[in-house]
Amino acid sequence: MKNNKGFTLVEILAVIIILGILMIIAIPSVTSYISGSRDSSYITTAQKFIEEAMNEVTSYEYSVSNKDYTYYIPTKCLDTQNDVYESPYGDFVKSYVVVTFDNGKNEYYYTGFDETGHGILLTYSNKLEESIIKTDLKSIDVTIGIGNREEIYLYSETCDKTRTKLTKTSSINDKAKKETVTTENSQGTYPEDPSVSGVPSNIVCIPVKDEANLHKKTCARNTTTVGCGQSIGYQNQITYGTVVSGNPKPGDAYDCKVTRDGGYTERFYYIGSDGSNSMLIYYTNMNDQTTYAYDLGNENWHGPRTAYQYLPSTSVWDNPGLISLPLRQIKSETGETTTKGGTIEKFAYLNKAARFLTYQEVQKVCGRTSITVAGDLDSCVFLLENVGYFEKSSGTRTYGYWLETPKSDLLRSIYSVNGSDKRIHYNNSNRTADYGVRPVITVLTKNLMK
Repeated sequence: MKNNKGFTLVEILAVIIILGILMIIAIPSVTSYISGSRDSSYITTAQKFIEEAMNEVTSYEYSVSNKDYTYYIPTKCLDTQNDVYESPYGDFVKSYVVVTFDNGKNEYYYTGFDETGHGILLTYSNKLEESIIKTDLKSIDVTIGIGNREEIYLYSETCDKTRTKLTKTSSINDKAKKETVTTENSQGTYPEDPSVSGVPSNIVCIPVKDEANLHKKTCARNTTTVGCGQSIGYQNQITYGTVVSGNPKPGDAYDCKVTRDGGYTERFYYIGSDGSNSMLIYYTNMNDQTTYAYDLGNENWHGPRTAYQYLPSTSVWDNPGLISLPLRQIKSETGETTTKGGTIEKFAYLNKAARFLTYQEVQKVCGRTSITVAGDLDSCVFLLENVGYFEKSSGTRTYGYWLETPKSDLLRSIYSVNGSDKRIHYNNSNRTADYGVRPVITVLTKNLMK
């Protein structure tokens, strides 16, 4: 007969004991692995928040321009493509990317905790690692200023771009004074800029709306051919620029904020736009009308190697809303990339917040094909502010400022705005320091207030 004998009780107990021992050994390892995986995911999530905050700060969705402030941005308001707002352990209760300006750039931190108590105290982006995750956090302090900064701005949890100003009284543990300051614009609400009431913080240039605020000057030039009254029609009173009405047009006057801590104190004139970017020219030359050589190399295809050094640097005009153009293909007046002397090299405006005006831009803003005949710049008098023409009597020779443009059929010649007879001129000796340096800034069109 078949033997149907089963396991004995002793054998079953032995198997259970062995399985128990294996579970005792395995469970901590599995638990540790799961926990480690969650911790790693937590850090990855925090890093994603920081990456998206960097994108939105760069595109001026959030204004974090004051180097003496610390800014707290709720992570749930960031446009993370995966809609991340849950930690690997549970929903976030509070979670922020913290931004401040230091060492010449924006610095990013993270702080936050979830419903299970897992969280990270304020930590620099490069220091985020699994070992810093706490397991018992119930709150975080959003009044901590990076680098002992005394002013903290906390963006609203409702994601409407409003922010609350938190100012410490004496120490890190003191209660913060709170005041909410907001202003409306077409994209929502923005914090008010302290320099001008009602101006959104992302705005770089504000329009001149009152003609009384335009720059004016009495004309002292009385030649019969290109005197003020004969060719311009202003008689003795010269008005530079126009008030802004509707969409900006060449010559519209704007007051711009070129330093992050300054006000809207520098006058510029609108030149034009390529759609996303807008260009404006400064009302005067740099360094009190001092003249500089274009290029001491005695040729015109290297770019303004000498003159460009006197443009404002990004550390002097340090508003992050100014767009720097580090590498640029300079073209001749015919639009070519060659001159009689050689191929025009691409030019780097290294560490500069501005560039030079071009021959082609002058043609466009003045609405003229010919701009090299005396009086041709009468239709765009804003380009002639402080060139000396209107301030000098007949017979006094004055100059303007360099353009970026080399002349195609000459070895050394460079175009410039000539103040002596209100036209574009080319100087066949670009080593001579006859002309000044006048900056052209580029800003995002959305940062130009209408």
